[in-house]
Amino acid sequence: MTSCSFLVATAKRGNSLVDAFKNSLMELMERMNACYPHFIRCLKPNPQQRPSYWETSLVERQLKYAGVLETIKIRKVCAFDIDLS
Repeated sequence: MTSCSFLVATAKRGNSLVDAFKNSLMELMERMNACYPHFIRCLKPNPQQRPSYWETSLVERQLKYAGVLETIKIRKVCAFDIDLS
């Protein structure tokens, strides 16, 4: 059953479409809160693919566009603990 047909079937049983959406959202939030997602970001250290050689500007640009630098700033300002385990 697709999510749209679920919402239509729920609405026909007497629950409002808003109730069906709330229930669906709550179920999604429960699933997300039960998980511990980890994200892996791959960086390209240099365009020449040379080993042990980093182009600082290229790496910084990738970190910026991936949102890593902003995340670090927010964690420092908000004093969140960072668990590196």
